[in-house]
Amino acid sequence: MLVMRKKVSLFLRYGIFLILGLVLAWLSVRGLLQYWGGIKSSLAHERYYLILPILLLYLLSHWSRAVRWKIMMEPLGYNPPTLPVVFSVIVGYLVNLAFPRLGEVMRCTLLGRHEKIPIEKLLGTILVERVVDIICLLIVFGLTYILQAKEISDYVVSLFSSGSHGGHHFALWALAAFGLLGVAAIFIYRRFKHLRAVQWVHKIVSGLWAGVVEIRFMKKKGWFIFHSILLWTIYFVCTRLGMLMFTELDGLGLTQTLSVLSVGSIAVIITPGGLGAYPVMIKQTLMFYHISPGIALACGMMLWVLPTVLVILGGVVSLVGLAGVGKSKESKVQVGYTA
Repeated sequence: MLVMRKKVSLFLRYGIFLILGLVLAWLSVRGLLQYWGGIKSSLAHERYYLILPILLLYLLSHWSRAVRWKIMMEPLGYNPPTLPVVFSVIVGYLVNLAFPRLGEVMRCTLLGRHEKIPIEKLLGTILVERVVDIICLLIVFGLTYILQAKEISDYVVSLFSSGSHGGHHFALWALAAFGLLGVAAIFIYRRFKHLRAVQWVHKIVSGLWAGVVEIRFMKKKGWFIFHSILLWTIYFVCTRLGMLMFTELDGLGLTQTLSVLSVGSIAVIITPGGLGAYPVMIKQTLMFYHISPGIALACGMMLWVLPTVLVILGGVVSLVGLAGVGKSKESKVQVGYTA
């Protein structure tokens, strides 16, 4: 009777996670179906053998993000095994495809319950992660602008002024706008800090800053920086390999790859996993470099489809894997400080 009960419990545990994974996968796959014709067209081009190294590199990025997350947990007094952390990260990506912005909460919930780590503490590490990713993204933006300042300024200004001159003033106008926003934010806070909405925003900003300060407690700061650089290097290399899949893009170099990476990152931020926006924004970016609309859209679709398919398949496997991986008995470690 006891054996039968254990088998039923095991079946239910795996079955529930498998069903959940399949449902999330279907919700994500629906977004791929509308691009199926373009996907087949993309695969017809040369160098599609680059798909395998791209997928492997993206898998490496998931592992690197998981290891970096583990490093952020150490100041909190926890050191869970790497495998469930990797599973949780991939499931978080999958949930983001189906339910935007819930992925971070889901991965913290899954890992927290699996390893008996307070979920609110894990959510604090996500704030640190987001701040670091934003800093890395701003560095990418900065490099892109420095290498193509006049071209980008003229192009952006032309979108608003129908081709008028003066694009080199764009950076100054942008800097002035950010300065005015900063002054306005300080004024609003000092004038209306008694309002609940203002207090809520202040709390979020204070939490982000506290998350950044927490980094100083890390014992492995060097490895944290290494994995942060590795992540964005992988994203850059995958973008470059994706562009190399198309012979029509052979004339574009590393500078143009930075532009594609920058625009693609924005698309992923503003829409769930870049659904819908990513291929279109990459298309517009490549057309700026005089690539034909068809090839530009095909490249955008391929750059989006590959990591998305990996997340869908990996998410289902990770959900089932979390049900099967045993809980760590020594995930909590002793630390000489508090975060």
